[in-house]
Amino acid sequence: MLAQCAGAVAASLTLRAALGPVGNMGATLPAIPTGAAFVIKWLLSFALMFVIMAVATDERVADGFAALAVGLTVGFCALMGSPLTGASMNPARSFGPALVGGLWRAHWLYWCRPSVA
Repeated sequence: MLAQCAGAVAASLTLRAALGPVGNMGATLPAIPTGAAFVIKWLLSFALMFVIMAVATDERVADGFAALAVGLTVGFCALMGSPLTGASMNPARSFGPALVGGLWRAHWLYWCRPSVA
């Protein structure tokens, strides 16, 4: 987790150096009320974990299908959740831009939500 957070900070610093402080530094900020964002993020995390567990534990899953199922689920969650919550399904992805850009609004959502899903 520390390595992921360090990588996210390094990537955010690189983007800030290359592009300047644009686009909220890529921070994941909810566009809806915090309570609703929590529910949406919980549902997205549940869907992702359900698919991961289903394809990882079922012996009937064909070879190579797991990666496709997980990838499509991540893509779907990003398409559905991005306009509402930023759809960050990895807390480290939210941490880097928040630290570099100083944008901490409702940041606890991105750490708490994956833990309770």
